Amino acid sequence: NTGGFRGSCPQVEVARTDSTFGPGSYTLQAGFAQGEILAASYDVPLEDFPIRIDLAEVMFATSNATVETTTHWSVYIWDGAPSTGTLVASFSSDDIILPHLVMPPGNSGMIISVSVDPTDPDQIYIYNDSGENKFTVGFGVDQHNNPGNPCLSSPPTNSNAFPTTDNSGLDFPNDNWINAIDGPWCVCGVGWFTFQQFPSLCTPSGDWVLRAAYTPVNCTVEPAACCLTNNSCLDLTPTECEALGGTSQNPGTNCSSYVCGSGDGACC
Repeated sequence: NTGGFRGSCPQVEVARTDSTFGPGSYTLQAGFAQGEILAASYDVPLEDFPIRIDLAEVMFATSNATVETTTHWSVYIWDGAPSTGTLVASFSSDDIILPHLVMPPGNSGMIISVSVDPTDPDQIYIYNDSGENKFTVGFGVDQHNNPGNPCLSSPPTNSNAFPTTDNSGLDFPNDNWINAIDGPWCVCGVGWFTFQQFPSLCTPSGDWVLRAAYTPVNCTVEPAACCLTNNSCLDLTPTECEALGGTSQNPGTNCSSYVCGSGDGACC
């Protein structure tokens, strides 16, 4: 594989909300039931694929909670949209590796942040096998602190944490998703819906407070002079140079004109 190396591209942050994820006012989706999944899809330029998923974050909050709440949750990554694409990764809180969401009584917000160590050999890659030029991140509530009776009675707001939407209006109705549960008294529908498709009676008034970050992995980087520990020189990409224990010199340098040990970089 000449002319490029993995991991050399800048990270790209994506969101379908204008929230800063900081202190402020948010809307709790208190009707969000145990077993449901919230998600957002993000467009990716075709030339960026394949991409590595680095980060997924979502905000949950409580309102006038009278007890400490514990929420079991899962995170999901799809190649494409959740209704038509392919699920490529999912992880669930187990309170060992991924902690459950525990929130104190009162009014508070907390961000669930899931990141992948870039040095871990097991990475999450999206290859655009779906052909949709997008990926989707979702978070699900596997177990509420006090689930209530889905569709018959909402989970009690004084003893549960809920996902949030922003208060600036619904700007991305086709990119915000919900996977609604089934039940004899459920009137909003079953399965995957965008906010555009969801019945107006059930549609949130804002966008999910959810964001992600990815890194394209096939950027082209030209070789430069690489000085090895014995001051010998090879023309290598920075990653190739680092793998050999060398020091990569300034871009545009090469071993035909640069002498290792003679300075910090070439001067033309």
